[in-house]
Amino acid sequence: MVRSSLCKQYHMQLSDSEKNDEKVWYQKQSLKNIGSCRFSMGAFPKYLQKPYRIYETMIHRCGSLLPRPIQVLDLCCGMGEFTFRIAELIHGTVLGVDYSAESIQVAVRELKKRQLSNLRFEVGDSEQCQFKDEFFDMICMSGSLSYLNLDVVLEKICRWLKPDGAFIAVDTYGYNPLFNLKRQLNYWFHYTTKQTVTGVPKKPTLDKIRSRFQSFEIEYCGTFAFMGPFLKYLIGEAYTAKWVDRLDDVFPFLKKYAFKFVFCAKGPKVQK
Repeated sequence: MVRSSLCKQYHMQLSDSEKNDEKVWYQKQSLKNIGSCRFSMGAFPKYLQKPYRIYETMIHRCGSLLPRPIQVLDLCCGMGEFTFRIAELIHGTVLGVDYSAESIQVAVRELKKRQLSNLRFEVGDSEQCQFKDEFFDMICMSGSLSYLNLDVVLEKICRWLKPDGAFIAVDTYGYNPLFNLKRQLNYWFHYTTKQTVTGVPKKPTLDKIRSRFQSFEIEYCGTFAFMGPFLKYLIGEAYTAKWVDRLDDVFPFLKKYAFKFVFCAKGPKVQK
């Protein structure tokens, strides 16, 4: 997903046809995964799990710091792959929202099996959703920044959050040439959508989000995750994960080339 105008595209709205292409692709994925979707971190190889462990830790920590049952929005929740875990981690209620009706159908099926009383799902477009101001204590998002009109959605997020609320997200970072090549190949072979290439978040996206909150904590993970598919055959998946995670600590100056980032932004600044 390499374009000279990439940074500008973060803040541009998808055309109707592009948005429809995204929706059709996720509808197909949802229908394909009915009955087989894995709702746990175990869906990822061990050497790719670190960012999601950090994501869970940030959600649990933020939720436990608030002296009340909390209201959580999982925005662009897809089939609920992470939403169920959020509902297990927090003391309060969780709403999962996605614009793919088929994805929500898969999530609702899974919810009936689990019977979690603090979780519900709704179909909704993140750019069109209407919630009360200062309603949510926490808004979560996993892997969806590529698809958003950031200016529109970020303004909504800041209004929906309470003054001490948090926006927590995990997503892909767009500077590693090897990961970018793999995304491009996935698009050419129809394993992913165009927007996951052209809209992959970079520093301008993070700077935009950082500017709208009073505090911003971020961690970068998986700079060496590209070694995982090869190393696991030599030393096993568990040891591969340890080495990949350890190398992030040994070479922190290479964080620009990380595979994923996880951030927790607190204290929204609402524009007057």
